[in-house]
Order: sequence, then structure tokens, then C-alpha cells
Amino acid sequence: MKTEHATELSIVFPGEGDHLPCVPSTFVIGSAPPGANVVVNGLPARVHQDGGFIVSIPIEPGRFAISCTATLSGRRLEQTVTVQVAGKREPGPSEECWLDEGSVQPSTDRALRPGDRLTVTCRGTPGAGAHFTIEQLVDGAPMAEMPQGLPRPADSPPPFVFGADLSPFAEGEPGLYVGTYIIGPDDRVRDGRITVSLRGEKGSRAEAEARGRLTVTSPPIPELAETQSPQTVVRTGPGMGYGAILPSGVIVEITGKVGNECRVALSGTCQGWVDERSLTALPAGTPAVMNQIAAIRTTSTPEGAAVAIPMDRPYAVLVAERTDRRILHLTISRAVAHLDWARYGPEEHLVGEIIWQQVDPQTLEVELFLEEAIWGYRAAYEDPGFILHLRAAPPIDAARPLLGRKLAIDAGHSPEPGAVGPLGTLEKDVNLAIARSLDQMCRERGASTTMIRTGDEAVPLTRRPEIAREAGAEILVSIHNNSVPPGVDPERHNGFSTYYWHPHSLALARSIHGRFAGMLGLPDFGLYRANLAMCRPADMIAVLVEPAFMIVPEQEALLRTAEFQQRCARAVCEGLEAFLISELERTS
Repeated sequence: MKTEHATELSIVFPGEGDHLPCVPSTFVIGSAPPGANVVVNGLPARVHQDGGFIVSIPIEPGRFAISCTATLSGRRLEQTVTVQVAGKREPGPSEECWLDEGSVQPSTDRALRPGDRLTVTCRGTPGAGAHFTIEQLVDGAPMAEMPQGLPRPADSPPPFVFGADLSPFAEGEPGLYVGTYIIGPDDRVRDGRITVSLRGEKGSRAEAEARGRLTVTSPPIPELAETQSPQTVVRTGPGMGYGAILPSGVIVEITGKVGNECRVALSGTCQGWVDERSLTALPAGTPAVMNQIAAIRTTSTPEGAAVAIPMDRPYAVLVAERTDRRILHLTISRAVAHLDWARYGPEEHLVGEIIWQQVDPQTLEVELFLEEAIWGYRAAYEDPGFILHLRAAPPIDAARPLLGRKLAIDAGHSPEPGAVGPLGTLEKDVNLAIARSLDQMCRERGASTTMIRTGDEAVPLTRRPEIAREAGAEILVSIHNNSVPPGVDPERHNGFSTYYWHPHSLALARSIHGRFAGMLGLPDFGLYRANLAMCRPADMIAVLVEPAFMIVPEQEALLRTAEFQQRCARAVCEGLEAFLISELERTS
């Protein structure tokens, strides 16, 4: 990329009208003429020799102005942007009892069953008496003030992930009230209203109604649905993190609902949450017939092995990879063991032992003990039922470890820009430059490569792993460059980082991370197990790398040079080779 210097003042982030989360500070980046003195809201910014600048400033809830000036040789440039910072109005004095109507939860409708718990929260005058009422169920149930704060929202990563703090709670502020109601066996209500009330010390009172309403039922007939998407996301709670991925056609039982997310029973003791748009309701009265598992057998395949478990109906099978990539744990829902046989196929040497246990009346657990570490697995519902395809390590040439290896290289983002640097450098362009260099280096070493994008074409995120899969990729490497959210100081927390999800990808992530440490000359931002879309493919080794920070001026300047782009690619390439050699040594 051509080196360019800023000639005018430009704030790149935050932009005019941006909405920022409820955090005490944000970074501001932009560009000014090289050598200028830049001040943002009274604080001096650090200006790189190319003119890119960065500074962290305190912010306050509501409409907030960010004013920037740059002075150089008597010339003065000015720019102001106005942003909206999320936050709460401060409660009034205790004698003027006040309640933030927008804070009342639940904010979406709930459909619950007996035994479930409903949590009601609100914010208002500290030290007040707080109660909640659920129409037709309970009147004046007590709420307790929680001065330590509430758990962070699901869409707000805790700052300790980036090294900022260790608290799972939002910043403590008084006036947060929480109450819980346990649904009783005889409780029934449809669209019941939920209200909260506060009473101040001098008798003043405030009341508000939650936007969400409550329905309680206890249907005698199971409500069954079928997954639609080949990548149906099962979350651990409403709006929470990923718990599992199910293919299309899997039958689940719906046992509750929060907003547009359905609670589904995955086994006798395990449940998850699925977006209702990913489910198709089965006809009323569809029986929840149990599968009787009568046999398990293994066969040899060109990639490794296949483990077949015949079953009549496609219920959820959860697969968990255990220590050293040599144990796979299967949790089979709505299944009862009728097992007297497990057959190890001729010429199949990957699966060493199969054991099973009926852990509750509806759940069968199967463990596969493998003779060697795998490079991935793929769960599928095929004739005669559930089949787990295992990918064994391929043969590796000691002299040319990349020879014959099938790689997919993903240049992150496009058409959206990704992170943007102080000088306006687009992450998608830098990612593509590094990916092209990596592609060339790997091809020169004998690898067969697939570039998931070769230019500025739009490739949907969900389509990218499919392209790698269709190309027969054994290894997927996704190239990105980093930023942090508002509230985290990028001048303190920056550098290179590497990400993986499945245990069979950890060794490669460590190998590349080690090469970054030795070759890039940047701070170590960390090695992460991260639930990212490009790390989630289970049927190959998949990692995502972030060699540097787009938003730090010095690192943006490096990323704009062909020399540093090639150094990043070389670090990944050498990390790949070192990983392959270690795999060869492990299997020798």
C-alpha cells in the first residue's frame, strides 16, 4: 500500500451520530497533518509521524460532543462529532421516588412452565421499598436492591477478556432491584401484565409496567419442532453464548419461550435456546417416540473412520471433544440403550474402544476412545441414522511438510470494511494482502490452496466455511486484524492474537502464535479459545489470526507496508509447517 500522509483533520472513530455503549471512556482515532498538536476534549492525543492519532477520553451518558483541534505552524483545524452514549438517568432524591420505566425487565414476552423462575428487575430511587406484581399470580412480591450491579448484557463482552478488569458485573450503581417468582404447579395465565412499584422514605410512590408479558401453561402433549438450518445455533440461554450447532432436520421439544427464542429439551437434563425462525413446528400430536439404540459399528473411510449409530428418528446428538483430541463424548437425546453389540470394522484402526452408559431415562452417553489424535469430525444424519465421520491426520512429508496439504485461506470481511485505522486504512484490504502473500508462500511449498475471496466480492460469513468444506480443506486459516470496543484502551491492550474453538485446532493456534511472538515485534494480545464463526467448523482444523491492531497508529503504519504484510504471512506459513512437523513426530 502507498504511504500517505494526512493533510486535514479527520475523526475516524467515533463517527457522527454513532451510538456507544454505557462505558466510562472511549478511544478516539483519526488523522491530522503530520507534526500537528492534536487535542480532543482537552486531552492531548498521540500523533504518529504519518498523522494518525489516538487518545482515550472520558464520556458521559446521553448526547455527547467530541471536539478535536489540530494546530500546526499557526494553522488551526477543528472538528466536532456528536455521539449518543447509552446510560441511565440518575435517580432523584429519595423523597421524590423515581423509577426508570425503560429499565423494567422482562422487556420481551415469556412463555414458561411450572417450576420455571421469572426474574423481574428495575432501576430507580436507591433505598426504596420495591415490589412486583404478576397479573393473576402474585401481588406485591418483594424485590431486593443489588448495589453490586447486575451481570453484563449478553452482547457486552466483559472487559477482562481484553485484560481490563475481572468483574462479571456492570459497574456498581445504587438503585438496582431484583425479584424472582417460581412458577407454581397450578399457576396459569395468558399475557399476564408485570408491574413494579417503588415506595420512598416519605411515602412517595412510582410504578411502571414491563414491556414483556407472561404466559404460563402446562400442555399435556409435547410440542415438537424440526430444525431448518444446516447450522442451527443452540444457545446456553436467551441471547447467551453458543452451546451447540445442530444440522437441519433434528427434532426437538419446545418447553418455553423468551421473546423470539424457544427453549428446547436436548436430553433428560440438558436444554438450550433456539431462534424460533430456525424451527418448523411439527403437526400437533406428533409423538415423541424414543429411539432404541441396538448397535454401534465403525468402518474405515478414505479420511479416517465413520461411526454409525442406527436410529429411527433424528433427535439431538451433542458431540464433545476431550483431552488430547483422542476422546469423543456423544450425548444422545431421547434414546434408550438396547445395546449388546458394538462392531469394530475390518481395516478400521482409528477407533480403539467404544463404551456407553444410560445416564437417565432419556439420555444415552457414548464415548469413543481413539488410537490417535484427529483433525476433525462431522456429524450427519444419514442412512441408517446418525453417523460421525472422523478425520485422521494425513500423511506428512518430513522434508516438505506442506506438500499435498489442502488449505483454505480466508481474508476476513468484504464488502464491509472491518476495522478502520486512523488514516482510513480498511481492514478488509489489509487482510486480503496478507492472505494473497500466504497463498503464494503455501503454494510454493507444495500446498493445494483455496482463497475464499480473491477481491472485494461479497462472501457471506455463513458461506465461507462451506467453500472450505467443498474444496476438501484440511486446514482453514482466517486472516483478520484487530480492534477493541469502546471502554477498552487500545494503547494498553493491543498486539497480535490467535483464536481457535475445537481442541483439535489448538496445536496449530499455538504454533502460529509462537511465530507471531518471534517475528512481529508487537505485544502479545493473547491466545484465545473463541466461539467465532470461522473457528467453529468441526470437520477441519480451523484458526483465526489477528497479527496487529488497525486502530493503533504505529501498527496501522506497519500493516500498510508490503514488508510487514509478508512478515505476517511468513509467520503463519512457518507456524503451519512447524505444526505439521510436530504432527509427524507425534504419529511416528
